[in-house]
Amino acid sequence: MAVLTANINSWTTFKERWTNEGEPDEIQSSTVLLLQETHLGTQEQCNDATEWMEARGWQAVFAPAQQQESNKTSGGVAIAVRKRPDVGVTMPELDMGDQAHRLLGV
Repeated sequence: MAVLTANINSWTTFKERWTNEGEPDEIQSSTVLLLQETHLGTQEQCNDATEWMEARGWQAVFAPAQQQESNKTSGGVAIAVRKRPDVGVTMPELDMGDQAHRLLGV
């Protein structure tokens, strides 16, 4: 099982690259993806990202970024697991307090 961790700096850019260039080689060889700095600011955006990953063969959970006073987002994390019979992912209801935009458990 290969785990890839990536600070993607923007879900939009990451998704566009994957869409335009195909699944990156480093992701093709991975079973688990740990993504930081997605900057998805709403639960709706997180749900859309989950559906997008599902369509590409990944089970994923996303936690939204924190909205700052400057109207920018901070953080946003995701864990994705390639669909296969021996691995799965579920979102436990954990209280991450004021770090929810930086921590995620599955």
